[in-house]
Amino acid sequence: MNQRTYRSNHPQSRKHCSRCKRWRLVIDFSVRQWIDIERTVPLTFSACCKTCDARRQRERTGYKLREWYAHGVPGSEQQREHVRAMNRASAARRRKDPDYRAWEQEYWRIWRNAKNGSVARGSQKEAVTTGPRIDPRAFLTWADGRPLKLTETQTRGMLRLRTIDGEWTGAMTTITFVDGVMTANGAHHLVAILYPFRESQAA
Repeated sequence: MNQRTYRSNHPQSRKHCSRCKRWRLVIDFSVRQWIDIERTVPLTFSACCKTCDARRQRERTGYKLREWYAHGVPGSEQQREHVRAMNRASAARRRKDPDYRAWEQEYWRIWRNAKNGSVARGSQKEAVTTGPRIDPRAFLTWADGRPLKLTETQTRGMLRLRTIDGEWTGAMTTITFVDGVMTANGAHHLVAILYPFRESQAA
């Protein structure tokens, strides 16, 4: 058969698949053994077609389409509702920890105090600049020498508080700004320690 394979010479030949029980074209099966070293004439084919082999491989590795789409197509409202339900269940499990509940209550207490001190009907962005002012020196001491992850707005805020030499410029800041920076860097539990209730209410 020279350089042409059996599958190319007999494209309409069929073989029975032992898995799906269908008669499929021979080109749908993988070759197990070849007669010649150039691999032009096949000797035996696989018992299952390529489609069944792929399906069996997905099941073997745990990738099952029915389970993957059990809660809706990704991006659908059904799938988003499932994610929200999973988040609510995760939050309920976390709240079983007394330490976490104490931290959560303190966090939202500081947040409400800072928000109530801002301009009435103001947005969250306005509360950053018009909220109650606090002394940032305790916050700057904590931030000194730390590789902080800051947004562009937070970077401008830090430049307003510190000089190039790292000294305090004398400017005041807000509890909202301090809370945002410390929360983004994994130190949200220290906000209440650095700035208790009385200081966060100071103008």
